[in-house]
Amino acid sequence: MGEFEQVVARLADADLLTEKQAAAYLGIEVDHAGRQQVASYLDISPSTLDSHTRAARDKVAAAEETLDIIEEYERDRYPPAPDECDECGGAIGGAFVRTEGGDVFCSDCGDVDSPREVDDRLPDPNTD
Repeated sequence: MGEFEQVVARLADADLLTEKQAAAYLGIEVDHAGRQQVASYLDISPSTLDSHTRAARDKVAAAEETLDIIEEYERDRYPPAPDECDECGGAIGGAFVRTEGGDVFCSDCGDVDSPREVDDRLPDPNTD
């Protein structure tokens, strides 16, 4: 099995695209192969290839948008750890505190407690 076929199989195994959608997307959108060539490879008509390519494009776009939303949520909640403390200039080695103003303090300067057992930022499933 060649590289193209392996990637098609991996995409289909991920359960987002069918094999034909994966092959259509890779052939048309990634490899920029000719429409007739990809349709012949898949043993389908060019108009059916267009349908598979369009469906794959829509699914990939939806998956990318979903990932963007998740990454934005993560960035907002957990900004990248800073390199050094704004007060002492020491390296941030683990726990740190970030003030609402954006200042960052190491565990010594910021009087940081040990990590908590429960993340109080998540909704409590036991309350209405």
